[in-house]
Order: sequence, then C-alpha cells, then structure tokens
Amino acid sequence: MINPFLNPVFTFKAVKSYLFDVDRLWDISPEKLKRFQDRALRRAVKYAYTVPLYNKKYKELNIHPNDIRGIDDLHKLPMVSKNDIRDAFPNSVIPKNVNKNKLWIIHSSGSTGKPLSFYRDTFGLLQDLVYGDRSLRIVDINWRKDRLTSFGPHDSPGRYDYAAKHAILDNLKFFSSSLVNAQHLTYTYKDLNEKIEKINTFKPDFILGPPVDIQALAFLKKKGYGKDIKPRVIVTSGGMLDGYVRSYIEDAFHCKVVDMYSSVEMGLGAIECEEGNYHVLSDYLYLEFLDEKGEPVSSGEPGHVVLTRFFGKGTPFIRYTGLDDIVTPLYDTCPCGLYSQLIKRIDGRRVHQIKSPDGKYITPSIFTEPMRVLKTEKILQFQVVQEKLDKIDILIVINEDKRNDPPSLDKLIAEIKKEYYKIFGKTFQFEVKEVKKVIGSDNLSKPPSPIITKLNKG
Repeated sequence: MINPFLNPVFTFKAVKSYLFDVDRLWDISPEKLKRFQDRALRRAVKYAYTVPLYNKKYKELNIHPNDIRGIDDLHKLPMVSKNDIRDAFPNSVIPKNVNKNKLWIIHSSGSTGKPLSFYRDTFGLLQDLVYGDRSLRIVDINWRKDRLTSFGPHDSPGRYDYAAKHAILDNLKFFSSSLVNAQHLTYTYKDLNEKIEKINTFKPDFILGPPVDIQALAFLKKKGYGKDIKPRVIVTSGGMLDGYVRSYIEDAFHCKVVDMYSSVEMGLGAIECEEGNYHVLSDYLYLEFLDEKGEPVSSGEPGHVVLTRFFGKGTPFIRYTGLDDIVTPLYDTCPCGLYSQLIKRIDGRRVHQIKSPDGKYITPSIFTEPMRVLKTEKILQFQVVQEKLDKIDILIVINEDKRNDPPSLDKLIAEIKKEYYKIFGKTFQFEVKEVKKVIGSDNLSKPPSPIITKLNKG
C-alpha cells in the first residue's frame, strides 16, 4: 500500500490524534468522559448499522441508531459472538461499499478454538499506536528517547503486529529516525539464546512480551546470560500474569513488572498503574462485566468481558462477547489521577475455568495463587490440569540448577499440596507430579496454558 503519511489529510488527523488523545484521561472529568463516550458510541453504532452483520441483528430487534443516545442505552443492543464474526467474514463484516483492498485482514491465533478473521483500517491501526503511547507514559517511558524491545509474530502476514508494522511503523521511519530505538523480535521460545544475545547488545530500557517469554528470558538472566539487559520496566501482555511469574521476573531483572490487558480484537485495553489497578482506555473502548445471566457483576466480583470499540472503519466490535476473558472490575477511583474504568484483576480465560463438584466455576487466577505464596526458585514452570471433576494434577518442571537446594523435592511437593488444600479444602484431590515439560510445550506458535481442564463443559 502507498505510504498513508504522504496524504496530508491522513497526516493531519494522525498529528491531531497524537496531540489530543494521549493525555485525555489525565485531563478529563467523569462528566466530560461520559459525554465523550456517548458521542463516540453513537458514531460507532451509526457505522455498524451499515455493516450487514450488525444491520441484520439490529433490524431483527427493531433497533435504529437514533434509539441509542449513549452508554446508558448500550444494553439495548444485541451481543455479537466470535462465531457471528466468523460466519459473516469476509463480505458481511464491513460495509458493502468499502474497498477491501484498502483494509488489512487480521487473523487471531485461535487460542480458544478456530482462528478469527476480521478487517482493520489503516487509520484505526494508527489510533491503536497513539493510544498505546499512553501506556508508555504510564510506565515513564518515552519512545523518542528510550530503547524499546518487543516480542510478537511480526513477520507473519495476517497477524496484528504485522499489519501495524507494515501499515504504520515502517512508513513512519521515513519521517522519524526515533523509531530506530525500537527492536522487534519474534517470540522468544524460538531460538532463545540467539534472542537474548540480540537484546543484550541492544540494551533496552523497556521490554514488552508475553509472560511466558519474559519468564524464559528471566531464567537465562539468572543463569548469567544477558549481563547488559537492565530494563527500567518490563510490560507483559498476551497471557495471564500470575503472582509466581511476576515475582520470578522482577527478581531476575530487578525492575518492576507491569501487566497490560490486550487482544487482537480490542488492541490495548487496559494497563496497570503504580497503584496496581488496571486502567481501561475508556475514551477508546468500553467494557461490560457480566455474570452468566448477562447482568452486571458487583465491584470486586469476577465477570465475563463484553467489548465495545468506539473507533475504526474496519470490522466493528460492539457488545462483542468473543474475548472469552474473566476479569474482576473495580467500581472506584484510583489515587494515581488517571480517570477511567478500573479492573482489579485479570482472572484468566473463560475456557480455562475449573468446574468444582458442586457445579460452580472457579477462575484460573485462584489456582496460581499457591505458587506465588511459596516463592520458590526450584520450580521453573508449573501447570494445573483438571483430570476429573474432583481431581487436579499440579505439574511442575524443576529447575535443574536448584534441584539440590533446600527444601528437598519431597518437602516441596508436600508444601505445594498444603497450600492448595489450604485454599480449597477437600473440594478437590490434589496430586503434584514432576514432569520434564508441561502440556503444550511442543507448540512453538503459542505458549502452553497454565490451566487445562479435560472436562467437557458442555
């Protein structure tokens, strides 16, 4: 595609977005944010009405864009599932008069089943990066001055990172030499020793990547590799960051780990601040947190995420249920001064919930808590596997460099069992097993899941 920045209209809009959008949540009042969201939602719904998938759903419920005046009317709109988007792709997920050749096709990794495909427009990708700059400000990183290393499938056509790189970043290099401060690497669980040498030479101030990748780097760092890797901050994204992995990474690199909530459909959704709360980009998207009946959950209670994006002229995502995530919202204000929706905790994927014998579902984050409490370096990796309704195996991979360190393996296994029974009582039978590798380690296209259930959830 032609460099979009050669178009003065595109460049003007891009500069305007960068100047006014990045700092908005620091400067806006709750009342002004509500009015901003209401206007943005009206525009988004009006656009969605021109998309065959949404047009059909809205007409079935006799809903017209004029019926939606703002966020308070959001519940009137039908929900859209991942299967809805899959079934409508490619012709019914964008307006009929839109030239597909001017859009980017994005494919998800299919971590929860079949891959998802949809369209993004170039300016929408630019806005994602503009709002992403807000995350750098939150962690005190300046992209013009600091050196940034990030991991992702940058060389894979159809992936989000590839589209953002070729649509925006490569074209920006024509105007700004600051982008040479960015190092992009493919996932580190491929050719890990080679990757850490490249990072060591680059000496980044900031590292971004999935938790499992950063933990792999941390393991080599503790073994003495990467002596010049001394980032000021590490940001994890693209996987559940449990307390055990967080403390392991922080101990290895002697810097703070900040978690970010994102997805290919959503882009950057929320990022932790210094207070430990996740701030939703509430002027860019809106999140609902609903229970199994579709009702809003209370503050501090886990709920299923429903996404509404305000911007973008590709495939709209309005009341989209396909994120499949469980998070715990916090209905409060944050002392850090950034005003937005708040998330207290990212609890994990809905598909990874553990079902208990009494029929209730337990969020994945609870099952990683005992490992955080133990704070041991003898365990390199662990995985929770539900074999039966009342039986759970805890698979552990031992760090061979620490195998002979206290406590003994038998004592460590006993301590792990004790912590799990302390939390769950006699709800489950726990068995701790040492393994050479966890389930899914052979799949280099995506990291293994920390939680696996072998039950058919129906």
